[in-house]
Amino acid sequence: MAQPRAAFQAQSNPETLAEPALAFLLDYWRAKRGSREMPARRDIRPAELKKYLDSIVMIDVLGGGDFRYRLVGTTITRYFLVDPTGKRVAEAWAPAGEDAVMRVTTNLSAVVAGRVPVRLWGQIDWTGIGEDFDALYLPFSDDGERVTLILNLFTFDRQRILTERQIALEAGRTSLVRE
Repeated sequence: MAQPRAAFQAQSNPETLAEPALAFLLDYWRAKRGSREMPARRDIRPAELKKYLDSIVMIDVLGGGDFRYRLVGTTITRYFLVDPTGKRVAEAWAPAGEDAVMRVTTNLSAVVAGRVPVRLWGQIDWTGIGEDFDALYLPFSDDGERVTLILNLFTFDRQRILTERQIALEAGRTSLVRE
């Protein structure tokens, strides 16, 4: 099985973001944080995020470099052709190969270690056609000290990509991983 190729950049604690959805979420996180280092999960109000819920991912930080998908928005499940809700990150990414698992867990670990928002953007190639993406990862802490949850918003060219995904599903394809 061929593994996806990816080229991306990361920026810790971005001041501003051009992508409107990411800018909204960063402002939301900052407002919920107030004077604290990080907001708590209990500060999240789904009704306040309604416009973006389909593109939001919530990831539980289990410790020891382990993570679990708590919630994955419907647009994200349509993008990846799978719903990893309830699965550990390593399990969910295993079909894409060891390198993909390592990239994802390394990115999440950087959010945990830095305890600040991280923007990740670039291009991933699942099918021979590069797909640009832009994402924001936000740390939340229930005890005010350690990151217990990461809120992620993932953006991409919805019209083009989701049309391609629908065609793939209609053709019986159930994975982005090239066989």
